[in-house]
Amino acid sequence: MDLPKDITVEQHERELLITKKWFSPETLYFIIYSILLIIYIIWFLPSLFSKSAGMNNPMSIISIVFTLVCVFFIYRAITGFVNKTVVKINKEQFSVIHGPLPCFLNNNINSQEIKYIYCFARMINRTFKTTVYDLGFTLKDGRRGLFLFGFKEKDHALYVKKQIKNFLDIEEMEEDSITQFPFL
Repeated sequence: MDLPKDITVEQHERELLITKKWFSPETLYFIIYSILLIIYIIWFLPSLFSKSAGMNNPMSIISIVFTLVCVFFIYRAITGFVNKTVVKINKEQFSVIHGPLPCFLNNNINSQEIKYIYCFARMINRTFKTTVYDLGFTLKDGRRGLFLFGFKEKDHALYVKKQIKNFLDIEEMEEDSITQFPFL
């Protein structure tokens, strides 16, 4: 199957390696929004903390919260350009690493504990009915986790799911191959 340039699936003798870059059109939105926020921080924020305004000014507190939101958007924009997700799978270990910039979604579990691999549809824009497909797993003890996000094509997500399922020799779940409910 021809996968997009941002997704690679490599099967070696003892390891399956899946790589997905984070860049998407939404990253450009975050960049533009981040530039506007930086302009706001540089131009408007210092005036709120002048000696005449003081820290008792309610706008100062709101601006601090707004600045923290700005930092999140800027970080999200930068990670969209440089980060990628690498899923390394062998018979012992199922490892999900997001980087090079830190992300809290890294996972490292025993491959033998995986019961099912799920693919589910997630609507990201109800107006334009834009759907993306994410991959997750269910462990034998019932815990669930996500590991690959934002496939634009259902066939690409199902192909990656099939590669993992075949490599780990996991049985097919009884439900449909695409579930319509959110994971968490």
